[in-house]
This record gives sequence, C-alpha cells and structure tokens, in this order.
Amino acid sequence: MRNLPSLFDLAKGLAPGDFLVKNLMELAKDWPYSSVGIKLEGDINDKKILEHPSLRQVYIDRIIEKKDSNRINKGTESFLLETTGEYLSTFWPEYEAKQN
Repeated sequence: MRNLPSLFDLAKGLAPGDFLVKNLMELAKDWPYSSVGIKLEGDINDKKILEHPSLRQVYIDRIIEKKDSNRINKGTESFLLETTGEYLSTFWPEYEAKQN
C-alpha cells in the first residue's frame, strides 16, 4: 500500500477517467495512512489513526514528508504543531506561508 500514491498518479496520468483511477480513489479513502499525498474529496476518516499515539506520529510524519496540506484539519493541525514545534517553517515553509 505504500506505493498507492505513485500508482494513482501513474494511472491518472495515463487515463484520468479510467475505471482503475476510480477504484484507486475508493481504495485511498479506505486507507488514509497509505493515501497521504493523494488529494481526496470530502472528509478523511483518520480517527482511528489519530487515536493511537504511534500511528498518529507516523501519520503526521508522512503528511509532513509529502507536504499534503489537504490532510491538515482541526483534528490534525494540533498534532502537526506539536510535532514540528518552532521548526514548522524549517520542515514545511509553504504551510506556514499559507497560515499567514
């Protein structure tokens, strides 16, 4: 599942309206950790991930790594700030610029 974003980008680039792209999008909605980096429509059901401290940390780390601002919401922003502390501008300068 770690290759889901790359596979999605490849399939979407080849045939955006293809059945495979639609199925990969549905799969991405069901697997929020694996789909970081894919722009999903609507709410992301990442509640279970955020409830567990270790899963939450690797999820936030992956969001920062992929610079997936679509994943930042009221539920995840506090964890993002907790993780980066005063170094948000170092790890993700584009996000900080959006906030100002």
